[in-house]
Amino acid sequence: MDIRNYLLNFLASKGPRLQQFAVVSVVQLLCRITKYAWFDESSDSIRQIVAETRKFLAATAHHCAIGMRILFELVHEVNFRNRNRTLTQHRKVAVSFRDLALFPIFEIGLSMANNIATRSIALDGLEPREAAALEDTLLDLTLSLLSQCLSFDFIGERRSDE
Repeated sequence: MDIRNYLLNFLASKGPRLQQFAVVSVVQLLCRITKYAWFDESSDSIRQIVAETRKFLAATAHHCAIGMRILFELVHEVNFRNRNRTLTQHRKVAVSFRDLALFPIFEIGLSMANNIATRSIALDGLEPREAAALEDTLLDLTLSLLSQCLSFDFIGERRSDE
């Protein structure tokens, strides 16, 4: 839990200034830790990742992109069955994630798509070229997130080699 919180704080404080490959790697680590600790933590605070990610979405546009990447990677990671986990372990996490987090994540994706379509994302203070690139990145992440949600293995039977 401490490592996960450190990674969230690291992304919040330094994420917008990091290179994209570094952000992706930190986000992947965060999501993998969240998946493996989904049932290991005595409290359900590990499963509050969606609520914690909403803080990113409410901050700057750069933080919003990091938040969308966290949600995308989280859905992708939970949907992927690692070879070192049994099918039962994978299914238990996938079904719990589906019941607790998938629909709120999908709603966030739809809301973000609406915000992008209506141009209601605050891109103030950015150069026009940077604002356009960030808007394109947000659109790409949002559509990828929605696609990932809709292709989620709802019964948790996807094999690792698919």
